[in-house]
Amino acid sequence: MIYAIFSYLSLVICQLGRYTHRYLKILITIIVFSISCAATMPVSTSQDQLLQKLVTLVLTEGLQGKVVYITQNPLASGTVIKSWMSQHVSPQEYKFSWFYFVDDHPAANWEHPCRYVFIDIESGQFQIQQGKTPPDILSEMVKLYPDE
Repeated sequence: MIYAIFSYLSLVICQLGRYTHRYLKILITIIVFSISCAATMPVSTSQDQLLQKLVTLVLTEGLQGKVVYITQNPLASGTVIKSWMSQHVSPQEYKFSWFYFVDDHPAANWEHPCRYVFIDIESGQFQIQQGKTPPDILSEMVKLYPDE
């Protein structure tokens, strides 16, 4: 994408010679912005790796009898996740974190124990928040376990 922008702006600069300085500033701004955005974007991780991270750090008792969901992308610090009866907030100290929803008793009717788990993408530190109802965004999340 950066290459396409650079090519387009180079063409415009060549055709509009007297405005070259102005377009050069725009080009430099776009390049710097693109590089800074790319540097702050989270690293992509496979679903298997994300599930393994959860099991290793949090679900040391294993996955049997549980259902696990994850957001499609990491959440920014301070993101509010609402549920029927409460709300949960991604930790302020994590710039980006994966949000996992763990249903500990999937065969039971709600309200029963469940966990809202946030794992920092940089440090691997995690925070668990207890819940009794699923998040409102559950339909937008990816089911990690069990595989169906």
